[in-house]
Amino acid sequence: MCPSSVSGLIVRAGSPATGALLGLGLPSAVPWLVLAALPALAVFLLPRPPHRVASEDTARRRGSGGLS
Repeated sequence: MCPSSVSGLIVRAGSPATGALLGLGLPSAVPWLVLAALPALAVFLLPRPPHRVASEDTARRRGSGGLS
């Protein structure tokens, strides 16, 4: 599945949810704060790449006192 298809699916799923949130009759700032928080929440939910360990060669160059 290409990225544009995934983006389209996200928009199709998010539009009704956004409409429902805006139609709840909450104070006007609340729905917008919820919508603004969703991308920030995604940062914490996305998988992170594994921690990379410096190779022996890199560690040796750093320990030699030379510029790297």
